[in-house]
Amino acid sequence: METSSEDAIEKVRQLISEPRVNTFIGGLGKPLFYTISGAHMYGFPSQDSDYDVRVGFIRPTSLILSLGEKPKQATWGVDVRKKNPSDQLDLYAMEAEHLLNNLLKSNGNYLEWFFNPLTFYKSEHYGELEHIAKQCVTKKLFDHFNHFSA
Repeated sequence: METSSEDAIEKVRQLISEPRVNTFIGGLGKPLFYTISGAHMYGFPSQDSDYDVRVGFIRPTSLILSLGEKPKQATWGVDVRKKNPSDQLDLYAMEAEHLLNNLLKSNGNYLEWFFNPLTFYKSEHYGELEHIAKQCVTKKLFDHFNHFSA
């Protein structure tokens, strides 16, 4: 199944605008970016490929600076296909602090999110994150990406 980047982005825009998904994302905080990963990013989606959407977000300041206990969960994943096998969306969201910690560890999976041509929403803070991500490209990543070239 051949899907163009533009088609994939348009389909994902439709999927995330659905009320159940929009409500879920809106409840997390302010989005920093939306990107498509997985088979669509690598250019080999199949007929039954879902859309792997990754979201970086900032929690509301009131949660970060509150005197109460901070929410411990830094990542939220929703594989809506488990609830509805015909659904095409696999959504994974990561809070900025957790995302930055993984970038600083030169985690290739998260670095891919910043060098992905299928990033279709970038907030005004995205450039700062992208700059940090570029500084995290190190020799340490060789092992992560070396097996892709085989």
